[in-house]
Amino acid sequence: MQVAATPLHFERNDGQGPSGVRFMARGAGYSVHLSDTDASILLTNTPREGNADARHTSVVRARLVRASAPSAVTGEAALPGTVNYFRGSDPSRWQQDVPTFGRVRAAAVYPGIDAVYYGSQRQLQYDFEVAAHADPSQIAMAFEGVEQLEVDPGGDLLIHVGGRVLRQQRPFTYQVGPNGRQEIPSRFVIDGEQEVRFALGSYDTDRPLVIDPVLTYSSYFGGDSEERAYDVALGPGGSVYITGITAALPALPTQNPFQPGTGGQPDAFIAKFEPAGDSLSLVFSSYLGGSDQENNAGLDYTGDIAVDAPGRPTSPARRGRPTSRSRRAPRTRPSAATTRRTRTSRA
Repeated sequence: MQVAATPLHFERNDGQGPSGVRFMARGAGYSVHLSDTDASILLTNTPREGNADARHTSVVRARLVRASAPSAVTGEAALPGTVNYFRGSDPSRWQQDVPTFGRVRAAAVYPGIDAVYYGSQRQLQYDFEVAAHADPSQIAMAFEGVEQLEVDPGGDLLIHVGGRVLRQQRPFTYQVGPNGRQEIPSRFVIDGEQEVRFALGSYDTDRPLVIDPVLTYSSYFGGDSEERAYDVALGPGGSVYITGITAALPALPTQNPFQPGTGGQPDAFIAKFEPAGDSLSLVFSSYLGGSDQENNAGLDYTGDIAVDAPGRPTSPARRGRPTSRSRRAPRTRPSAATTRRTRTSRA
């Protein structure tokens, strides 16, 4: 199932993430950590034979060179969904009702220039919003953790990392005038081995300017590790529930997670999507498990799922029994945690 159009949900770091990270987001096959002056992109890779123990994470850090600490890093376009982290069986270690946002703004990373982050499951977008009379030549990005940078004949920046290629599409630079957006000629320039700058054509310095590159990672729902989807069920209003097992971390796009990542390997997952225009929008994706291996939601690997009249995911009457060897699984009801958020969350 393709959910490429699902928007990224940036969750504020309230202690569930590494120190120094302000906001986090998960896409299909990658996750993003935003700090004051850099964005770290984490890519999980597992060999094709599905050996979860052999998987590794490649990290690309895009650092703003000679940037100032921003005056503020704030979430914008607040989303109705919240994120819950239920780690293990100790409630004191859980985080609940963490807010999510559609965009994150780092204000004044350079004099008169803001960095704004947003995107979808397959794309991370970041705009540099340049105020009138500010100098865009200040902007420079150093890509750390990469093997090679190159600009292809079409003007896209190719970032080689871990045997993969991330594509930064040719920047779309524009000013807004009486007739709408006016494109300004622009291109990437590689400075040395790691730094990238923007070369711009002539423009009106009396008006604001926006530089808008797009980082593309082509993928589908599910990560690069061992996943199996066992069943699909339809709910009210065209909603779709998927259940299965996964050893991927942090590849699954997760909102309202009952458990933030896999504990034992594999763990069960359940995800809900709802129609959103021409695509499906992720409502929640939850990990269910403890410190050992779990079958899917305790369903003997048949993975059966059904949706009751109020729209809550459940197991059919007698198609399986709980099958978990974990001793540290969360001791609460995952359906209660997820469905409570489902009624108030619209991704």
